[in-house]
Amino acid sequence: MSARRSPSRAAALFVVVGTIVAALVLAATVPEPVPDGAPAVGPRLARRGEISSWFCAEGTSTPDARADERVYVTNLGRAVAHAALTVFSGADQTPVTSTFEVPGRSVHEVHLADVAAVAEPGVLVEVRGGRSVVTHGINGNDDVAIGPCAREPAERWQFAGATTVRGATLWLALLNAYPDDAIVDIRFVTDKGPVEPEALQGFVVPRRSRLTVPVHEHARRDNLVATDVVVRRGRVVAEQSLVLDGSDGRRGLALTLGTARAARRWTVATGAQAEGRTQALAVANPGKVPALVRVVPELDGDAEVAPIELLVPVRSVVPVDLAVIPPDVGFSLAISAEEPVVVETTAAVTAPQPAAARGIATALGSTAAERFWVVSPARASDRSQDAVTVLNSGTRRVSFTARVLHDGAFSVMGTKARITLAPGRRAVLDLTAAEVPTGAALVVTGSGPVVVERFSEGVPGVTLAVAVPGS
Repeated sequence: MSARRSPSRAAALFVVVGTIVAALVLAATVPEPVPDGAPAVGPRLARRGEISSWFCAEGTSTPDARADERVYVTNLGRAVAHAALTVFSGADQTPVTSTFEVPGRSVHEVHLADVAAVAEPGVLVEVRGGRSVVTHGINGNDDVAIGPCAREPAERWQFAGATTVRGATLWLALLNAYPDDAIVDIRFVTDKGPVEPEALQGFVVPRRSRLTVPVHEHARRDNLVATDVVVRRGRVVAEQSLVLDGSDGRRGLALTLGTARAARRWTVATGAQAEGRTQALAVANPGKVPALVRVVPELDGDAEVAPIELLVPVRSVVPVDLAVIPPDVGFSLAISAEEPVVVETTAAVTAPQPAAARGIATALGSTAAERFWVVSPARASDRSQDAVTVLNSGTRRVSFTARVLHDGAFSVMGTKARITLAPGRRAVLDLTAAEVPTGAALVVTGSGPVVVERFSEGVPGVTLAVAVPGS
């Protein structure tokens, strides 16, 4: 594995242009070590002065492809940030690199097809200067999905709540941005039992490549599919996208960045069920011991429902029955387990909701609350209805501020500078009503730890994602 780049070499990466820049990027595609005190897994805001690497695995950039990709680079600092976006197209192909500047306190959007037309593009974004966040979105099947890119590869990636029912196609994207081949074992647990396809054991992900595995061809017609990627050699980044064609009433496109670690505690901040809108929850147990799981719904207002308890057998995935939650009442979910599990939620908007608002969205829950979060882009499109949920998942009162980052400046969102939340309570911020502009980011700062998610509909379609935490 390549050695950590020196400060002088990292600086040269961003000041040299043309083919020399591309050559340096190829020589230095190794992520920086995780800083002391930073979260061990998952996306996170870059620190001041940190040269950050971001890996975006899923997406396509050829005409009429299934998941047209856009990348969003957000700079929270005052100074200009310098970015290098590299598209990998295979071990025997020369990667294409685009370099650009991101002005202070702004969001820069890149349509990947403008950089390189690649059927299987793997994307690495390296940013120097400012404090950066990199997210990406994919567009297809009359739906849009937006979520964070990964900060580092890992030796294991897990998902929980996908499906391969009739009319579903499930794609597992594996990105290896390193100069050596990676070898992985891919297995699935379904509602019918474990599946370990022989063809996916010792599966090679070539150097500087992105490969996509059609999961629906290996785990067929299963209501629930949880994916587990274990790396034998090297490191990879894994994302999944799910496409539903409407056969079961749900149609759209969803995107999920996997987790590198199962956990005993998870939080889902955004919950809603109504006519034409459903929400599901799945819990996967990848371990060797059955997991007793407790799901506590926290309803908006004064209504209450009893906790839901279930036993998740070894190497299985189980749906959580949310029918106990009354319709037309917003809610959050606190999930605790005796053994590490993986939790994923799926939202679907169907008829009789307007056609532009119909779609599907998936997201893993949050494993930790933080004081600082970035939602970027804040608005999914100029036509979307966008809401950001801020949840106090702790036991003490917390206050927070929401600021809009746009055109080089911060401004307070709405008329109330600070909002206070009691334990277990949440605030839903309507970005559309507040006239937050497209191309902006939203920064949430709490007096104590909170959990932040963004849900958008009418993009067209719907998208759901946890925001990117920072310190």
